[in-house]
Amino acid sequence: MTRNGVTLVDTPGADSINARHTNVAFEYIRNADAILFITYYNHAFARADREFLIQLGRVKDAFEMDKMFFVVNAIDLANDEEEKQAVVDYVRDELQRFGIRFPRLYGVSSLQALRERSSSGMPEFETAFEHFLKDELKGMAVQSLAEEEQKAVDRFKGLIEQTERNLLRKDERLFELKKLEQQLRILFSASASAILSRETLQELDELLYYVNQRVFYRFNDFFKEAFNPSVFSGKSSQQALDGALAEITEMAAFDFQQELRVTNFRLSQFIEKKIVLRFKDDTAKLKELNPDFSFTPYEVEEAPVGEVSKPFERADYSTVKGYYKNNKAFFEKNDKEKLRDALQSLMQPDAQKYLTVEKARLGSWAEHLVDQEAEGLRQHILRQAVDQIESERTLLQQQEILDEWKNSLSTLSRERK
Repeated sequence: MTRNGVTLVDTPGADSINARHTNVAFEYIRNADAILFITYYNHAFARADREFLIQLGRVKDAFEMDKMFFVVNAIDLANDEEEKQAVVDYVRDELQRFGIRFPRLYGVSSLQALRERSSSGMPEFETAFEHFLKDELKGMAVQSLAEEEQKAVDRFKGLIEQTERNLLRKDERLFELKKLEQQLRILFSASASAILSRETLQELDELLYYVNQRVFYRFNDFFKEAFNPSVFSGKSSQQALDGALAEITEMAAFDFQQELRVTNFRLSQFIEKKIVLRFKDDTAKLKELNPDFSFTPYEVEEAPVGEVSKPFERADYSTVKGYYKNNKAFFEKNDKEKLRDALQSLMQPDAQKYLTVEKARLGSWAEHLVDQEAEGLRQHILRQAVDQIESERTLLQQQEILDEWKNSLSTLSRERK
């Protein structure tokens, strides 16, 4: 793989809920061309694995193409084909439970692959992965490049033909070009930042609307993990309660941070799509003014995801410990449910305050990005349109350049064949 130009990065974060590790891992999820998640035949998904996979599930559908591959290693530990298939099916079901629909999943044996590759499952994975790299990923880039090349050649040819026609009405055409440039400068005297900002902030409202509900939908699962009988074994009740409270607030805080990283990512994608649509609309209007205009697409710059703050850091929920009397009452009666409900009631207002602060931060970040990209788009379109007007004006006034362009087009056509 590496000899073919692939760079492999073993990210931190899949087995860590350390904030810095998680940020690094999320950046790789966003920017990598492909993601390989490797699990082991007889290993259950740990909590950190589960949270990482849930995060993959949150962003999977947002990507232009499915770039995730899941590999179960040491498949040779299965006693027979039926057991092997059962494990692969179990992993597929778990991935789907974590929100990863239709996963590309492969069972392999790296040990067998070192000895005799054909029965190791590795060739099937490699064939699929190479197809993705060469046909899906590279193919998309090559197709895009070919389309842009064709547009440039067509524009060059069109400008020559247009100039030859307009030489018969040179003065009239020069006046038209002058008027067209004046119209352009009026149309693009300001960016579309205000409109796009308003739409972006509406999108942010919608993205954040369900975040609180999604996190607290998982609250009961967090509670079961934090407040389970094994936690209270061999410790004083106060130690166990303090540890369980710290654990559940940590899990809920982590989930909020993950949700907000995805919200930030989806917001940047929304802005990119809006800029692309604006480019199409603006250039379509300009082509109505001058059908011979041709524009290269505007590329939105990669927007870094901002640092996400952590909720519940200075919160004190120790009052709920009063619901604990003893293990028997707590686990066999409904004292545990009373503590859970009281804790959730205390945490929800703090969560809402946290989301209000983060919403303001994200809104400010988004408005800055929209201002930057809307202005970039304005200049990109205006510059190309004015350059094309100037090129045509120069050709009309200096006909010897037209002969040079004809020769260049002829040479280019021969080379492309």
